[in-house]
Amino acid sequence: MLIGILLFMFILFLGVTGYQAREINKEKVELLGSDTVFMVQRELELAVNSLEGYHREFYLPTKLNNLDYDILVSNNEVILTVNNQDFFLPVVGVTGQPRKETNIINKRESVVYLNQ
Repeated sequence: MLIGILLFMFILFLGVTGYQAREINKEKVELLGSDTVFMVQRELELAVNSLEGYHREFYLPTKLNNLDYDILVSNNEVILTVNNQDFFLPVVGVTGQPRKETNIINKRESVVYLNQ
């Protein structure tokens, strides 16, 4: 009887711990997704507000919390999709697309070029 109660409590503990671990991972992915989109938005805003001839490189991770993700600029928004969840922020017109790892921004003739 005592062994049964202890086994039940142990299984209950494992279930609660597993649930909490999943929630922590979900929150971590949400923070990483939001931070990555915000970083791209800030890099593009900096380029738009800079002088002619601006050049800068920035880095995006290949994975977010060991999860693959997609990132693109569409309809004046930078959009990141990870784990069937979208994160997006508005951006001023830019020519080109962000990519994982090294990104290069240039401003020529008042146009911001990303990876072009």
